[in-house]
Amino acid sequence: MVLTDEGSLAFLPEGNASDHLYGLADTASLEELAFGWRTAQEVREWALSLCERVESELDAGQPGEAVAQWLNGRGLPSGVSVLETLRERRWSPSGCALSALLLLFQRQMYATLDELMPGCQWSVLEMPGVLAPPVRDMILTATRSQT
Repeated sequence: MVLTDEGSLAFLPEGNASDHLYGLADTASLEELAFGWRTAQEVREWALSLCERVESELDAGQPGEAVAQWLNGRGLPSGVSVLETLRERRWSPSGCALSALLLLFQRQMYATLDELMPGCQWSVLEMPGVLAPPVRDMILTATRSQT
């Protein structure tokens, strides 16, 4: 069963999320932690770059690809990545570590979903604006390695 009667994902762990993140930090390999760290940094760089490109297009009075990408992603996870980046202009090492763990947790949950429902429509994640490109690549790598 993938969904509960309430419509939430049945395979998500119960309890305090911080306990699961601590467990992940304890059990993940150094390679996985480094991968999460790099991905978190890439997401931040992507979001800041997108904001700069949007501002340039708007300043020039010529909305283009960046504005379209921003508009399409506003209510999607890629938009959340932008908002989270802008919320923390000064990014601390602990902020990066938390982002890395959250990304690794997310990757695990997508891999679990892929095991439970082989053949998911992962192509949806490749649609522009759905996920920040580094997150998309991280998740699709996890799901494709399962097949």
